[in-house]
Amino acid sequence: MTSTLKDYKIGVEIHQGIISLLENVDNFGKVKVEENTISLPFKDAKSDQAQIVHTPTGQSFDRTRLQLRQKFKIKDKNNITNVRGCGILPNSHLLIADYNRDKVIMEYSVDGRHIRNISVSYQPFDFAIIDSDRIAVAYYNKTIEILNIEDNKVYA
Repeated sequence: MTSTLKDYKIGVEIHQGIISLLENVDNFGKVKVEENTISLPFKDAKSDQAQIVHTPTGQSFDRTRLQLRQKFKIKDKNNITNVRGCGILPNSHLLIADYNRDKVIMEYSVDGRHIRNISVSYQPFDFAIIDSDRIAVAYYNKTIEILNIEDNKVYA
């Protein structure tokens, strides 16, 4: 069966009338563009609303003054701290990454009360708050983990 194979060639034979038409016609038509103005009964939803316009006060950055709102002491280890990162959670608690700590990020309340130590895999170099439950923790060994601070689970 394999000693005889069929070979098919497919082609197109154009009708003689079309060939003569192509020889005698310069173009098949023209493209025409018409412009019409249409009136639509749409109304801008914001046209009836009042808008608050924010006017810059003209204060420059160099005249901005910081105001101390709260002062508290960090629990330190042997009177040596090496704070590498801090951030404020949506519940206003403060997270602090102290590189001299052993594998924890400290959580403090707004009034400076130590709430807890959040265990992490290595000594924390820095972190970023993702949302109220998750932070991304960076370590000195160039790894980053996403950590759920409610149940201390690490996302892969």
